[in-house]
Amino acid sequence: MLVVNICRINFSKYLKHTRIMRYITSSYTLEINAVVEQKIQHILEYVRAMMFEMNVKKMCLANVCHYVVKLINRMPTTIIKNHVPYYAFFWAKAYI
Repeated sequence: MLVVNICRINFSKYLKHTRIMRYITSSYTLEINAVVEQKIQHILEYVRAMMFEMNVKKMCLANVCHYVVKLINRMPTTIIKNHVPYYAFFWAKAYI
């Protein structure tokens, strides 16, 4: 139990040091599930469009999903002042 408490304290210090705001929510609530479902639907729409445009076989679905998520994380968004989510999280330039 002592090790778990030490890890929590270190993690809390890390969050304060990096100015990351931590929100603890209960899992499996309707609100959280709705957000997750929307994000999954968004990713799958990109996957379908990419597979259709590039004539990729369905057996490559996992690889296409991986690259779509990678691309989404490297596209600028208006919520974080036209920064790339990767840059906003790691404060480093994203390489594709």
